[in-house]
Amino acid sequence: MSKWTVERIKAFYSQLNERYGLNVNPNIIVQEKYKYPMCRRDFNNLVFVPEFFNHEHLSEDTRRMLLLCFYSCFHLDKNKDGYLDINPGFLAKGMCDDLGYKYVSDSELQANERRVRRMLYDDVENGCYFSIGHQLRESAFSSYEVVDISVTPAEVLVKVKPIGCHLGEPEKTFTEEELFERCCNFFDFENYKIDMRRNLYIISGPSGAGKNEVFNQLKKQCPEINKTVSVTTRKPRSNEKEGVDYYFVSKEEFYDYQMDSSLVENELFDCNYYGTFFSEVERHPTDKPLFLIVDVRGRRNVLTHYPMAKTIFIEPPSIEELEKRIRSRGENTEDEIEHRLTVAVDEIKQKTQFDYVLINGNAQDCARQLNNIISKKLR
Repeated sequence: MSKWTVERIKAFYSQLNERYGLNVNPNIIVQEKYKYPMCRRDFNNLVFVPEFFNHEHLSEDTRRMLLLCFYSCFHLDKNKDGYLDINPGFLAKGMCDDLGYKYVSDSELQANERRVRRMLYDDVENGCYFSIGHQLRESAFSSYEVVDISVTPAEVLVKVKPIGCHLGEPEKTFTEEELFERCCNFFDFENYKIDMRRNLYIISGPSGAGKNEVFNQLKKQCPEINKTVSVTTRKPRSNEKEGVDYYFVSKEEFYDYQMDSSLVENELFDCNYYGTFFSEVERHPTDKPLFLIVDVRGRRNVLTHYPMAKTIFIEPPSIEELEKRIRSRGENTEDEIEHRLTVAVDEIKQKTQFDYVLINGNAQDCARQLNNIISKKLR
């Protein structure tokens, strides 16, 4: 197996970009020595340690998994500020399944890195996962502070001072493995269902922003597009039809759907539940644009199963206009209207996490902008 170089990493990422229609091109910095074979620095820099990354005891599956994980991180950091509101592991797992690579869990990655790290380094700075003075977490409490580390070829011993809820207890010494298991919990995606289809578009926005109206206008412009029908426990509005606008069910039925994992996403809003069936996504073809109109919070749940979906936030021209639209329905009490407006302000703050933001001053104009987005993606 040929060794990984900066050029080979760039070529690998270029192949991924071409396959998934993305644009991930980090600046790769070569470093001679570091505690990680690869790490992300300053949002657009990928630090690469050739001796560590190409070590004969670091498996090729581990190398590919690390490359996919960092590729996912760079893609998901939309604002280049280090904030990832979706775990990059979802996208990495989806790429493994799609490309036929072996999925390697975070725990396996760390164990493989740890073995090689001890073969390469005998100093504390690079030879140990933990850093002196680094406050670790166990459950929801800050429990230990590392005060001393001793590195040997056989093991790493970490002396810690209990803090937080354990303050006052005597100092303890753990092996690195013991402390890692206590303080570092990772989600295992091994059996998680992830679909890399690229025809999905998630529309979100405050209640009253006109999401459905915009989609209906878009449907007139693009008859070939489809929309999933959501399920809800709220009562139908006067102009809504069963199986067309929503599937209307009881709360007891909705609870059953939650328990048997039938839902891609589900949220509680204004005392009613909303969700999307997996079957609603899967019944549609993958070569035609498919829209999911979901709650702002529901966007994140959809992306954990369909990480290649594009997200669009529909924003009202103003809060005053939003209030006017909600009142025009004539279906909410004053308390409900006040609550919806409060929630809307919070939701609008989250719009920066979306791929696109469209202001719906006029549904036809907004639909044309949405049509332009779809057309660009289809070319």
